[in-house]
Amino acid sequence: MAKSSVNAMRVKPAVSELLTLRVLRSERISPHFVRVTLGEGDIGRFTPMGYDQWFRLFLPVSDGSLSRLPGKLTMLSYARYLTIPKHSRPVLHNYSVRAYRPGGAGGPELDVDFVLHGSPGEGTAGPASTWALTCR
Repeated sequence: MAKSSVNAMRVKPAVSELLTLRVLRSERISPHFVRVTLGEGDIGRFTPMGYDQWFRLFLPVSDGSLSRLPGKLTMLSYARYLTIPKHSRPVLHNYSVRAYRPGGAGGPELDVDFVLHGSPGEGTAGPASTWALTCR
């Protein structure tokens, strides 16, 4: 069996950039999963790279604001992001692309599946679970 390097097999976009997308729809696909479909905005600059593609997703804080996003995605901008007080800093998580459809009904579409942890009503849900349940 030939040896292979995981790093040699990694596929990365030519440019790491911030894309702003809009929630097109969300669907409860099981008791513990919500599928959110994103599109419009900068979706034309999204580069699909096949299976296991992941990306970083900024979620709005409690006031619904994403006004404090970094302009670029560099180590320096990440360090600056971390200096924002936690209560006003957008939530940042990595997610996998569930599906990408270049020919969606209104243009390209990107699906992301969210696992629902806890209960928003009881205050035990995480920020991503709460967002996935309430985004429109």
